[in-house]
Amino acid sequence: SSTEAILSLKNIGIKAIPATIGLLHHLTTLDLSSNSLAYLSLDLFKLTKLRCLILSGNNLTFIPGDIEYLKKLTKLDLGNNSIARIQSKFGIVNLRKLKILKLYSNSLCKLPKDFGDLQRLAKLSLASNQFNSFPTQLCALSHLTKLSLFSNQLCELPNEIEQIASLVHLELSCNQLTELQHSIGALHQLTALRFTRNKIQQLPNSISQLTSLLSINVTANEMTVFPEVYDLSHLTFIHCNFNSISYISPDLSKLQSLVRLSLS
Repeated sequence: SSTEAILSLKNIGIKAIPATIGLLHHLTTLDLSSNSLAYLSLDLFKLTKLRCLILSGNNLTFIPGDIEYLKKLTKLDLGNNSIARIQSKFGIVNLRKLKILKLYSNSLCKLPKDFGDLQRLAKLSLASNQFNSFPTQLCALSHLTKLSLFSNQLCELPNEIEQIASLVHLELSCNQLTELQHSIGALHQLTALRFTRNKIQQLPNSISQLTSLLSINVTANEMTVFPEVYDLSHLTFIHCNFNSISYISPDLSKLQSLVRLSLS
């Protein structure tokens, strides 16, 4: 593999990126997290060998289109900033090698139409933003394995969620969901499903088709019926605390892999 060249300027109190950074053409990883950066200078975009760029915990409100010059980026962490919008046609959407994108703890309420062009994206965090509807652009991400929309204001999921067939881990906790779509049963690769602290009363029977599921967490919802998970032979953890479930079928004994069942 090619040589790694890593520079950490993490948590050193800088308000601007040093102009000389543009001279470090060989850098492959740059960590500028936990500073006071309010903007990204053009010098940063000269680092065309960068594969990993960490900018979390700054004061960024906007990502310039010129970030698209960092064509080799596979990981971009923009979490814990104040970004309210991602551009269409320019910038992030043109980083076609991105595999990991972290946008948690920002002020996003929608994504650009062409966000689905990030076809290599495998892990995406949109946790702690302001989405009140599920961004359907995500349904075009055919290699997405891990998705977090933790702590938004989602009221429902689209039927098209079944198109993200590659999903392994889905985190939907702390939203306003009242139900899960029947189509969620098409996510056959899902191993972990979390939607604690929502308003779900009952899971669709299609949950029984999630044959890879290892863990399900439905803590703190409004469920009165135990989920139809009795045929999920790999299921290891079931967390149903803080619901109103009064009955569990004897079929529970069919879950030979079950290690923990939490009901309180």
